[in-house]
Amino acid sequence: MYTEVKKHFVVPPAPQPFWIELTGTSYCDYTYRISRTLQAANVYVIEYILAGTGTLTVNSREYHPSAGDFYLLQPVAANEYHSSADAPWTKIFANVYGPLCREIVDVYGLSNTVHIKNCDVRRPLQDFIDIANSVELKESEIMARCAAKFVEVIASAALHNNHNIYTDNAEANLLCDFLNANTQRTVSVAELSNLIYRSPDYTIKLFKQTYGYTPYDYQIRQKMSICKRRLCTSSDSISDIAYDLGYSDPQHFSKLFKSRCGVSPRQYRNSFLQGEKTSGRLP
Repeated sequence: MYTEVKKHFVVPPAPQPFWIELTGTSYCDYTYRISRTLQAANVYVIEYILAGTGTLTVNSREYHPSAGDFYLLQPVAANEYHSSADAPWTKIFANVYGPLCREIVDVYGLSNTVHIKNCDVRRPLQDFIDIANSVELKESEIMARCAAKFVEVIASAALHNNHNIYTDNAEANLLCDFLNANTQRTVSVAELSNLIYRSPDYTIKLFKQTYGYTPYDYQIRQKMSICKRRLCTSSDSISDIAYDLGYSDPQHFSKLFKSRCGVSPRQYRNSFLQGEKTSGRLP
């Protein structure tokens, strides 16, 4: 049987902007298998692999996190993961929840990220675990300090993820650069295929094989990420944000945002502001 050294926290009597469910270290073997459904789902899981390898499945897509890798599991997708029998995982982890978690993940552009290779977040995550296990701190102090460490872990992962956007394929890099530079409009497949002198079918296939999304879906995801950051960090109107992202009809944009993010832009902003007020960062 696998073993874990972990600490549980009870559910707080009133909603909090950030709270820890449990945290610790897993020493896995071939019996280790975890399955999380959407029905169970308000928890974010952050894990860093110290040794070994295993398999992680999110929305039918398979990943293989190994020593030195980081992965992030979010409440929007059911997932399952298990350790290799030949080279089992040893990993440190934290399960957390609260509105601050979503805002930090979204603002740092990791809302669509699961697995980041060679992403060394061991030090801030271990600090998180050490703080959580403190016998000298009050529970409220533990949560406040761990919230700061959570931000550090996500910020470090985001920085590493941005460095990893480029691949060994020069054509794919060119396509990605072009899409990132033109978020103010919708880029057609014809433009992209002309850019690398390839057929539209080849262009779509190349991009999806490299980045996991079609060019169109990648554009939408980037636009939604930009929109989320502006909703949380500016007072810009939803109409202005929509226009800056290439949408002349704010209502159409709001419907697209809701279909992709689960709530309207206004609800998303209000949720963030309410979380700020609850945490004391806003008057």
